[in-house]
Amino acid sequence: MKKNLTIIICVIGVLILSYFLFEPVFTYYIGRTEMPNLEEIHPKKTHSETLKNKADEILGKEFKLLEAPSISIAVGMNDSLIWSNSIGYADFEKKKFCRFNNKI
Repeated sequence: MKKNLTIIICVIGVLILSYFLFEPVFTYYIGRTEMPNLEEIHPKKTHSETLKNKADEILGKEFKLLEAPSISIAVGMNDSLIWSNSIGYADFEKKKFCRFNNKI
C-alpha cells in the first residue's frame, strides 16, 4: 500500500512539473487574433553600417517566420548598447506599433 501511494505521489508530481515546463507551449495560441498584413511592416530603425543593416534584415525575416505579434532585440557589450531594434504591433486592435520600451 505504501509503495502504491509513493508511485501515485511521484506521478502527480511529474504531471505538475510537466505542466509548468510546457505551459508556454500550451498557452501560445490561446487568445491570439488573426494577424494583420505583415508585408508593410519594417523594423523601426534603419542602420547605415553593413553589419547593423544585416541585423535589421535578420530581424525582419525572423519576425515573419515566427508570426509573432512583435519582436524587440537589443545587443550590448561592456555596459554599452551596440544595436537595438523592434518590429511589429504592441496592440493589434488599435494598430499601435511596438517601441523599444514596450513591455508586455
